[in-house]
Order: sequence, then structure tokens, then C-alpha cells
Amino acid sequence: MKKNPKVVTIITIIILLIISWRSCSLYIDNNIHRGIFKESPNKKLTAHFIHKKHKSFFGNYTSWFEYSVINNTNNQTVYFWKTDPIPGESFGARTPKKLINWNLNSKQVIYKFSQLEIKIDIKN
Repeated sequence: MKKNPKVVTIITIIILLIISWRSCSLYIDNNIHRGIFKESPNKKLTAHFIHKKHKSFFGNYTSWFEYSVINNTNNQTVYFWKTDPIPGESFGARTPKKLINWNLNSKQVIYKFSQLEIKIDIKN
């Protein structure tokens, strides 16, 4: 049986287009994260919360939360923590004022979820 070179070329192009489309859609999906931030009362630090998601080429899906505190003067990370998502939390329905809270002296940041509080003491 003889293969038609035009058919092989068309099938190859279709396969490459499908792989390219999947790769581009994964790149976009894996680089868009939902997050919020709030500056400390003394304006020296900024607390961040990011809900990150990653989907592999074959559809495996992972999700995690990242908490960080950044020094605004030198852009250095003062604190970083990564956890599995908190069950039952629907991110997106919260405002920064509800989720991220600072002490008035900027020595502690509190991430408030519906059934959990994460307190981070900042040492400068």
C-alpha cells in the first residue's frame, strides 16, 4: 500500500497544530493566578496571597496557596510559605481587607479564612 504524501503532510500539520494549541493554552492557564496583596500600615512591607494552579499536558491538575511578605524598600522576600488549598475556601469572593490583615505596628500579618487564621510574625 502506497502512502499519499499530501495526506501524510496534512495529518502531520493537523497533529502539530493540536500540540501547539494545547501547549499555548496550558502556558496561558498556568501563568494566570488569582492573588491579592495588602501593604502594611508603615508602608515598608506588602503581604501577598496567591492561589496557583497547574495543569500538565495530559490533564493532571494541582493547586496550592502561596503566602509571602515582601520588603518594599529592596524587593526582598521576608517570608514565604506554600500550602495545599484550604478545603471549602472559595477564593475570589474575598477582598484584601477581609483576607489579609496587618497589626497596626506592622509586626504581624494575619490571613483570615472562614474557619482558619494564619498568623505570621515579622522580624525586622
